[in-house]
Amino acid sequence: MKNEVDAERLVEARKLFFDHDGLTSIMARKGADAAYRLAAVPEDLEERWLIELTSMKMRDLSQAGNWKVVRFLRQHNDFTHTRSLMETGPLGELPEQTAYLEELLAYAQDFCKLYGQPLTHHARIVATIQQHAKSIRESTGDRTLRVRLEQLLAEASHLPEVPPVRAMPEGATRPGSQKKNGGAGVRIDKLCNAFYANISVLSDSAITGAAARLIKPKQSGAWIGGRLVVTDQRLSFAPNRMKGEAALRIEALDLPLAAVTAVKKEFSLMTGIVVVEHEGGVLKFRCFGAKKIAQQLQNLLAAR
Repeated sequence: MKNEVDAERLVEARKLFFDHDGLTSIMARKGADAAYRLAAVPEDLEERWLIELTSMKMRDLSQAGNWKVVRFLRQHNDFTHTRSLMETGPLGELPEQTAYLEELLAYAQDFCKLYGQPLTHHARIVATIQQHAKSIRESTGDRTLRVRLEQLLAEASHLPEVPPVRAMPEGATRPGSQKKNGGAGVRIDKLCNAFYANISVLSDSAITGAAARLIKPKQSGAWIGGRLVVTDQRLSFAPNRMKGEAALRIEALDLPLAAVTAVKKEFSLMTGIVVVEHEGGVLKFRCFGAKKIAQQLQNLLAAR
C-alpha cells in the first residue's frame, strides 16, 4: 500500500513539476508547493525531469513568443543553449521580439553575476541584441516600445568586456592547458564559484563590475568566480581577474589531493555546492552539475 501511495504522489509531483516550469517558487505562489514537498522527489529524478522539460521548452524556440524559452533558461540558470538562442533570434509580434532581446540581455547579465565573467559568446550576444533592437526600432511607431528598445541598447552597450588573457608566472601552466595536450592527469576542469570566508564588508571600489554584485555589503565571506581544476595529484582554483584592493585579498587556492579527507554535495537553491574537507579546513565550490563533480572527486579519493 505504501509503495502505491508513493507512486501516486510521484505521478502528481511530476505533473506539478511540469505545470510550474520545475520551479517551487511558482508552486508556492499557486499553493501547490506543499503537495510537491510531500512527494519527497529524489534529487536525481528531479534532474531527469528538468532535462525532459528543458527539451520540451527548446522545441518552442522556433515558435512565436520564444522569449518565454529564454526566461525559462534564466530561471534555471541554464547557460548551455547560448548558440541556439543567438541563431534563432526573436520571433513573434514586435513586443514579443523586444521581450526576447530583453530576456537575452538579462541571460548574459545573469551569467556575469553568477560567475563574475562574460559568456563565451559575449560579443556575438551584444551584436545580436543591437542588430535586432535597431531593426525593430526602425519598424515601430509605438513610443512605449521605442523607449524599451532605447533602454535595451543602452544596457547592451554597458555589458562587461571580455577580460584579457591573464599573464602566467614563468614555468606555470594555465588551468585546463594540460587537458588540451592530451589530458595529462586533468580529471576536472570546471567554471565555478569558490567561497572565500576571509572577505567581508567590501566596498564597490574594492571589487568592480559584475563581480561586485556577487558580494552583499556587510556579509562575511563571498563567492568568487573562477576555474576549478583537479588533476591526479592536486586540486586548484584560479579566481577571475579583479582590480584594486580585492585582487590583493583573493588568492588562488591549491592543495595536494592527498590532503583531501572527504567530499560531499550540499543542497543550494541556485546551484549545488561541493564541499571539500581537507587537513587544513574546508573549501566550498558552487557550480552546475555539483553532484557529478562531487562524485568524480569521491572516485578520485577512493582510487588513491
